[in-house]
Amino acid sequence: MTKGALASRRRELALLERALPSLRLKRQQLRIEGDKAREALAQATVHRQALLREAEALPVTESDAEALAPLLMLDAVERGSERRLGVDLPVIHAC
Repeated sequence: MTKGALASRRRELALLERALPSLRLKRQQLRIEGDKAREALAQATVHRQALLREAEALPVTESDAEALAPLLMLDAVERGSERRLGVDLPVIHAC
């Protein structure tokens, strides 16, 4: 390796060593956000199951079921993105 190439590699290494702490912090923040999202999903799932159990316990006539049918269906799902910690994350919204 020539002196010029070696000096260039040293500069690249120094740059990476300066950037490494911020990259580690970013990774940690993304993991925390992921953990929060998983926890929110788990809570929503538990809440949904509780609501379904309550709904099954309610007496529903056929006319009630027909009236509620439009409320139980999704017309559309909108896909978008949300910027968190400098990263675009996919988001899904029910319309």
